[in-house]
Amino acid sequence: MRHGMKYYYRTLPILGFLLFLHAFGTAQGIGELDLDKMDKYLEKARVEWQVPGLSIAIVKDDSVVFARGYGYREYGKPAEVDEYTIFSIASITKGFTSTALAILNDEGKIAWDDPVRNYLPDFTLYETWVSNEIRIRDLL
Repeated sequence: MRHGMKYYYRTLPILGFLLFLHAFGTAQGIGELDLDKMDKYLEKARVEWQVPGLSIAIVKDDSVVFARGYGYREYGKPAEVDEYTIFSIASITKGFTSTALAILNDEGKIAWDDPVRNYLPDFTLYETWVSNEIRIRDLL
């Protein structure tokens, strides 16, 4: 089954690994990672969880230290995934956006109750007063 909740949950181990990788890389430094071991782990996890394909890149500072694709773009088709394959990630971007905003909030660079127009002056909704009053928190 490619669609529905079963397919969605197949991606969770990979997402969990990426969260672990972020925490591990932050705590011990990306240079401590055994990239060969990680490479084998990712392929094994992909096969076990029946994920057709994925790509991953690890960036430290301004340098890509690891980039690779695994598997196939679609079940039953021969096109392989590489580090340049573009995937549709649908609503997952909502989580990325809210996480990025939470980081900026923690760093004191934004506040949840800041007007959106402080950062996007051209932001416009149907009602002018709403455009002026809407806060970052409201958008989330």
